[in-house]
Amino acid sequence: MDLPMHNPEDHHDPEGSTDPRVREFAKRVRETDSFVWISPIYNGSYSSGIKLLIDNMNIPLMQGKPVAVMVQGGGRFSGSVIDHLRAIGVNLHADVVNTAVATNRTDFEVTDNQISLVSEEIRARIERALNQLVGE
Repeated sequence: MDLPMHNPEDHHDPEGSTDPRVREFAKRVRETDSFVWISPIYNGSYSSGIKLLIDNMNIPLMQGKPVAVMVQGGGRFSGSVIDHLRAIGVNLHADVVNTAVATNRTDFEVTDNQISLVSEEIRARIERALNQLVGE
């Protein structure tokens, strides 16, 4: 997504923004039924990329929409990042699912420059989170 730095004037009405990129993003958020927020963990927090996306969302766009949270690479910091993203979802009045997913380097294998998820435990958590996301 090519979004500008968040403009506080767009906070209450991103769909009425003077920037067409913000309007298009708001339209896509409105039309989306559910979300999976995924972020690498940098310096004990989520990435600036997901922060920029979240800053361009608001309660009318997110209210009642299911959100699953998944993070990668935080080790002992994973829980705090998950909790923070969950709190943001709750603040936006989204329906944050109970199961979150946190992965680390050992959950993956690299073969011939191809990254594969090898942890069956993580696969099961992803499946459980996605089932909650779609209401199963």
